[in-house]
Amino acid sequence: MHSPTDGTIRQKGADYRPEIDGLRAFAVVSVILFHIDAALLPGGLAGVDVFFVISGYLITSKILTEADEGTFSLARFWLRRLRRIAPALLVVLLCTAVAAALILPPIQLAQFGKAIIAAVLPVSNFYLHHQPTGYFSSDSRTNPLIHMWSLAVEEQFYLLYPVVLLAILRFKPRALPAIFALALLLSLALAAVLTPRSPGAAFYYLPPRAWELMLGGVVALFERAENWTLPAARRTRPVIWLSLAGLVTATLIPGERGWFPWPGALLPCVSAAALIALLRPSDGVARILSAPPLVFVGLISYSLYLWHQPALALTRAISLNALTPTAYVAIIIAVFVLSWASWRLVEQPFRRRDLLSDRQVIAGIAVVAAALIAGGFACWYTRGWPDRLSAQTRDLMTMSQAESLRRRDCGTDDQGNPRCANMAHWPPSLALIGDSHAFALSEGFSPLAAENGRGTLTLWRSACAPILGHSNDHHVAKCMRFMDTASRRIADNRSISKVILVSRWALHLERQTFDNGEGGVEAPISGKPLPLGNRDAARFEQGLEAMIGRFQQAGKTVVILGPVPEVGWNVPEYIWKTSLLAHQAAPTTSYAHFRSRQSRTFRMLDNVARRTGATVVYPDRAFCSAATGRCITADGMVPFYTDDDHISAAGTRAIMQRFADQLLR
Repeated sequence: MHSPTDGTIRQKGADYRPEIDGLRAFAVVSVILFHIDAALLPGGLAGVDVFFVISGYLITSKILTEADEGTFSLARFWLRRLRRIAPALLVVLLCTAVAAALILPPIQLAQFGKAIIAAVLPVSNFYLHHQPTGYFSSDSRTNPLIHMWSLAVEEQFYLLYPVVLLAILRFKPRALPAIFALALLLSLALAAVLTPRSPGAAFYYLPPRAWELMLGGVVALFERAENWTLPAARRTRPVIWLSLAGLVTATLIPGERGWFPWPGALLPCVSAAALIALLRPSDGVARILSAPPLVFVGLISYSLYLWHQPALALTRAISLNALTPTAYVAIIIAVFVLSWASWRLVEQPFRRRDLLSDRQVIAGIAVVAAALIAGGFACWYTRGWPDRLSAQTRDLMTMSQAESLRRRDCGTDDQGNPRCANMAHWPPSLALIGDSHAFALSEGFSPLAAENGRGTLTLWRSACAPILGHSNDHHVAKCMRFMDTASRRIADNRSISKVILVSRWALHLERQTFDNGEGGVEAPISGKPLPLGNRDAARFEQGLEAMIGRFQQAGKTVVILGPVPEVGWNVPEYIWKTSLLAHQAAPTTSYAHFRSRQSRTFRMLDNVARRTGATVVYPDRAFCSAATGRCITADGMVPFYTDDDHISAAGTRAIMQRFADQLLR
C-alpha cells in the first residue's frame, strides 16, 4: 500500500517526478493482478514492497527539507497524513460496510466487524496476524479488508519515524547516516531471522518491514549529501535497465507464506530504490514510466488500492460460480471509475485547506471513524446481526457455521489426545481416524452412536490420510508420525471393537482440488502443500493396508468410508446466496462427474478391501441417483455439507440411515 504524498522530490528541489507515479502504477497493477488470481502474476504482492520504498523516500525527503528550512512540525506532518489517508479510506470502509451488511452471512459479518475496527484504528496488521487463516489462504479471496495490513504498517511508520528522525536531527545530526544504516540493517536482520520462524509476524509487523521504507529513506539521504551527484548516464543506464528487470522478475516469483519479507522483498525493494535514485528524465526507462496512462494510474493508485479488494471479495462472496474473465474485466473497470471519483471528489478536496479547515476535517473524520467503530462493534457483538435474516436462513447459517467452527477449533495433539471429545458412553467402542473429514463425520455420528449405547473416539489431523509409512516430505512425515501414534492408541484400547477410516481420498490421490464442471470450482489450497499422502499411489495403497493390518492384528473390525461426493460450491453459502437473489435453492451435482473423479479411488479401495477383508461403505449411494444422474446436497434447505466437501450432521444422518449396520453395529 502507498498513501498519497505531497508530490515527488528531486534532490533539494520540489520538482515533480512523473516516473515515480509510473512506479506507483506498476506496483498497484501488480497487486491487483495478484488479488484477481495469483496465477496471473505469482509475485504481484511485491508491488506492496515497491510502495513501501516510495513512501520511505518521499516522506524522508519531505521531513529533511522542512527540517533544513526550520519549518518542520510534527503536528502539521501528522495532520497532512490525516488529510491524505483518512478521507478516502473512511469512504471506502463506509461503502464496504454497507455492502457487507447486505451480502455477508453472520459469521463473516462478525469477522468483518472486527476487521473494520482494526482498519480504522489502524491495527489491521496485528488483527490479521492473529486470525486462523492467513494472507495466502483461499479464505482471503473473500476477505474485503485483507489488504489493510499494509496501510496499517505505513501509518504506524508515520507515527514513529518522524519522531525518531527529528530527535536524531536535533541531538546527533552528524550521526544520522550511521544510525539510519544501523536501524535498517537491524530491521533487515530481524526479517531474515523471523521469516522462517514466525512467518506471520515477519509478514505483518512493522519492525521486520521497516527496512523497506528506510531503504527509500537512504536514497533521500544520499540525494541531500553535499557531494552527491548523479553518475554519468552511460554508467547508470545498465543499472537502471537491470533494476527494471529486477522489478518485473520479482512479480513473477511466486510469493508464498515464508517468502516475504525475507528474501522475497529484497529484489523489488533494491530495484525500486535504484530506479528512484538513478532515473533522470532523459532515460528510456523514465520515459516509459512517465507515459501519461501510467502517470494517471499512479495518481489514483491509493484509491485503486483501497477499492480493488472490497470489489473483488464482495463480488466473489455474492457470486454462485467462479468469476469469469469477463466478470473480472467488468469489476476492474468499475474499480477504476470508483478510484477516479474517489481521487477527484475525496482525495483532492480534502487536501485543500481553502475548502476545508483543519478543524472541519478532524471533526468529520472523527464522526465517521466513530460511526464505523460502533457499527463494527455491533456486528461483532451481535455475532453478525442475525436478526436481519429469516428464521429459516438464520437456523441454516447458525448450524453450518457452528460445525465449521468446531472443526477449526477441535483436533488431536501429537500424542493422540483429542482437544474436543464426546465423553458420553465412555469408554469408547467405536473409533474414527483420518483427516478433517473424520471429525466432520463424528459431529453427527457420535450422537447417533450414543443413542445406541456406544461411545466414540475420534482422532484426526487436517490434511492427513489414515495411512502408515515414511516420507521425506516434511508435511507428509508429520502426518505419518501422527497417524502412527494415533493408530497405536486405538489399537491398544481394548474397549474399541470397530475402527472407521475416513478421508477425502480423491484429494490425496488426484493431487488437485475439485471443479464440478458446472461453475462450482473449489478454491486452490495455498499456504501449505496439498495433502498428497505419499507421492506414489502404490505406496499410498500400501500405507492404507498397513493401517488396516495394525487394527486387525489388535482384533478390531475395520470399515473404510468411501468418498463423499465433493460439491465445488460451499453448500450453505450457495443456499444463502440464492436466498439473497429471491430463489432459495440447494445445488445438485453430476453423478457421472463424481464417478469420473473418483475412479482411481474406487479401484484402490476395492483392491484394498479384497486383500485385507475390510468393509468399504460408499456414501454416494445415499446422495446420488443413477436414474436422475444427480447428487443432492441438502434435504430441502437443510444442507448435507458445512462447506463444499465436509459432511454435516444432517449429511451424516443420511449416510447412517442407509449404512447403520456396517458403521454402527
